[in-house]
Amino acid sequence: MSEQFWLTFFILVFGVSCLAVVYLVMRLKGEKSGWGEYSTRLLILILVGTLGAALVFSPVSAEKTGQVLSLFGVIAGYVLGSWGKKG
Repeated sequence: MSEQFWLTFFILVFGVSCLAVVYLVMRLKGEKSGWGEYSTRLLILILVGTLGAALVFSPVSAEKTGQVLSLFGVIAGYVLGSWGKKG
């Protein structure tokens, strides 16, 4: 197997590990201080960052990944842009 495959694999393993750690920490903190808007945004950004990095380092050509990376950017921009807005 190629180096790109293993790099993509380890990026995905690292991202899933980060998601699991953040999820477990938020669940263990309890309902009052654990889970909320901040935690949800953090999980979304970790997921988008992990998938974006895995896609960049995967053996797929740049022509095929451009639209997906743009979509990831839109999702991350929406999550960060609507941070302080209420209603």
